[in-house]
Amino acid sequence: MLDKKMLQAARAWITAHSGEMVQDLIRLVAVPSVSDPEDPEYPPFGRACRDMEQLFLEMAAAYGFETESFGHYCARASIGSGEELAFWSHLDVVPAGEGWRYDPFQAIEREGYVIGRGTQDNKGSAVSVLYLMRFLRETGYPLRHRLTLYVGFSEENGMADAAYFARTQKQPPLSIVADCGFPVCVGERGTLTVRLKARRPLGEAVEELKADGPMYMLPETAVLRTREPVRAECGGIDVAQDGRLLTAHGVADHAAAPGDTPNALYLLADAACKNGLDPEGTLAFLRDAAADPAGTALGIACADEASGPLVCGVTTAGLEEGRLWFTVSCKFPVTKTVEELLSLVRATAEKNGFETEALRTHEPVHHAKLGPVVRGLTDIYNEVMGVKTEPFVMSGGTYARELKNALPFGTGMPMPPRPAHLFAPGHGDYHQANKSIETERMQKACLIYAASVFWLDTLELSRDIYG
Repeated sequence: MLDKKMLQAARAWITAHSGEMVQDLIRLVAVPSVSDPEDPEYPPFGRACRDMEQLFLEMAAAYGFETESFGHYCARASIGSGEELAFWSHLDVVPAGEGWRYDPFQAIEREGYVIGRGTQDNKGSAVSVLYLMRFLRETGYPLRHRLTLYVGFSEENGMADAAYFARTQKQPPLSIVADCGFPVCVGERGTLTVRLKARRPLGEAVEELKADGPMYMLPETAVLRTREPVRAECGGIDVAQDGRLLTAHGVADHAAAPGDTPNALYLLADAACKNGLDPEGTLAFLRDAAADPAGTALGIACADEASGPLVCGVTTAGLEEGRLWFTVSCKFPVTKTVEELLSLVRATAEKNGFETEALRTHEPVHHAKLGPVVRGLTDIYNEVMGVKTEPFVMSGGTYARELKNALPFGTGMPMPPRPAHLFAPGHGDYHQANKSIETERMQKACLIYAASVFWLDTLELSRDIYG
């Protein structure tokens, strides 16, 4: 499937322009584009995202691309004409958060890593596609299709950007979403985020309990303040000198991909139970839920052949008028539904004295109908990289949830471990402090996308992409 001569030309061009790729990524990272739907002066997503859009449009126009804004929800850069082949990325980012060794919005390059908020998710991917388009235009590649890069500005905040586009615009016959791992993601597990709140107050022994952060991330720290000093052993927890403030440390993994480190809320609730601070069993329910990424303690453990087991994590917690609450973020198999899972959570919560509120739900999606493109893109990735991989189902959510005929494809790929002298444990990956992307990965992704376009450009998309 590969045009070896064109692939060699693309590799040489990408290598020659790698320094410019890095500088353009640094320019994009410098805009702190956290989506803010509550900003009344710069709708729909706030001043920073408006600035981000302006920079993207200016950059794309400077490279000779046709540009357009869609009500500031999303924007595009295009070359060529005819049937449209689209790539999608997003230029909004999650808040910087705590624990940064480097300035999150003044990206730097160190030893082959560009470090800054948004480098990996998802500005680096946008730059890789932008440079694919530069290569095609500057080398005069005879495109048969119109090639477009769409970028959105609220992917991290509910995907109202892609939903607006799908509602108001004619959609391309095929969209490639550059916001996952290689090779091809053929399905996205469903999402269920719930808030569980105890019906009765916790009691006088606990003065404060808190774990803050995004609802989809496991807490890096969780704290508990008691009215009397604790006496029992508190493994894995820092206890203040007065014996009343307990701080548990975890790793800020995504709830859909928890590591081996115990959840900080599990450690905290376990210590509270061992110290007799939970006569009603309320904290025991939190402890069991936080210990169990399969969802057994919540009554929702399940699996299917396509997507494997459900994965969940307890992410935030606190006290409200003395009543314990905590949030759980779940990713569930493609053969299940939100209604099924929510019904099971409610039944288990009720038995344990909790009420349930659904905060965020998405039904799963499956892309099996696009079989020829799935197979073709997987084969291209394998041939370019010299590996043998298969399509996969993932827990993350992408624009493929909102768009027609959309396949997530890259830019994640196996890379060497990040060096410890640059990155602390639990840092450097997506949504973590000191987020980074390897310059080598950006170059390889650009090459893989070039090889993919060489093939896709030979197809009649509205006819040839369906199995």
